[in-house]
Amino acid sequence: MRMELPYPPASGNHQHGMRRDGKRYTLPVIAEYRSSVYMAFLAARGVRVHGAVRVTMDLYPPDARRRDSDNVEKVVFDALTRAGTIDDDSCIRTHTTTWCKPMRGGRVVVVVEVCT
Repeated sequence: MRMELPYPPASGNHQHGMRRDGKRYTLPVIAEYRSSVYMAFLAARGVRVHGAVRVTMDLYPPDARRRDSDNVEKVVFDALTRAGTIDDDSCIRTHTTTWCKPMRGGRVVVVVEVCT
């Protein structure tokens, strides 16, 4: 399954905030991102992939700033799980991430395949 997703609005380190009572909450921009990934999943007429998977990601950042790929991967993997694309990000057996040239607004192209 191949999907084109928006570029994550925050890194994996900044998905959650902390309330005064000490409880964590998901930031609204991350909740909105997860919703957009779900809509992309539906648009791709995706079917949930069960079991071990291989994920390939092409990252097109919105600008030329330096970024850590693992922070972007975490947000995308969590969003794929929430969207129902995969059972859980622990099912990802192999993943390949490639940085591509920046493009206005950014984009992530994701391919999810069953491991054989």
